[in-house]
Amino acid sequence: MPAIQNRELTAISKGEGHVALTWQLLESETPDTAFFIENMVNGTWCFPTEEPAVGTAVEFTVEAKGPQQFRVIAPNGTPSETATVDAFA
Repeated sequence: MPAIQNRELTAISKGEGHVALTWQLLESETPDTAFFIENMVNGTWCFPTEEPAVGTAVEFTVEAKGPQQFRVIAPNGTPSETATVDAFA
């Protein structure tokens, strides 16, 4: 996988397992760029959403309690930096 990009990523708890992620587009990306969302589960990056997110924001639900790590993956496979949030807080 390519090196981590310096892409601002924000994770916000909406409570009861709901998470909102927002991120910035880089100069080379258009508003309709699709990103895969990843969530760290038991030391492995997993996809909490089946479809890629188009644009710069997504909301979804996770089942695991406690602090969770998330990142977005650009079309070229480059991950963003990691954001951490407790979706049940």
